[in-house]
Amino acid sequence: MRARWIGLFILVAYFASAEVANADSTTPAIYTFNDPLQGIHWSFEFPSLVTTADTINITTSTELLSASIDPSGPDGALGCSIDGAGIGSPTTTNPIVVTLFSSCANGGGAFGRGFVTPIDSFGTFTVQTEQGPEITLTIIPATQAVPEPWSLFFLGTGWIGVLGVTQRKRIRSRR
Repeated sequence: MRARWIGLFILVAYFASAEVANADSTTPAIYTFNDPLQGIHWSFEFPSLVTTADTINITTSTELLSASIDPSGPDGALGCSIDGAGIGSPTTTNPIVVTLFSSCANGGGAFGRGFVTPIDSFGTFTVQTEQGPEITLTIIPATQAVPEPWSLFFLGTGWIGVLGVTQRKRIRSRR
């Protein structure tokens, strides 16, 4: 009987310790950029994490998941809107993140921020500025598995029921 409980414990421990999300370079990725100095924020989804020197170009605003410009920021004060984004040379030691603008009082254009480390893995990458706030690019898996707590709850209550039945049979057999 004790061997059964040990086996059950090992099985439950194995499933409880299983990795919830196994993200790799083929997992769709969400890139989110935040530049508090310029008042720029945007994000887009890409089919996979870019692990080569290829440039990512999102050239239409409809491809962006979100895009916002602080109206009191330098670009917002010019009436700019974000039309696209790009990441150049993400695997090099000097990748650049570019925001494309239009509808500006000065006609539009692009603004780039250089990073000092490759941005070719999931995580948050930062650039510290002399003016204070950090500029960040965060890359997360687009699909993350969500654990199902109710299935673990029902598994546990089921085993409690089995224990109760087993204990009841054991008590009856002793009488």
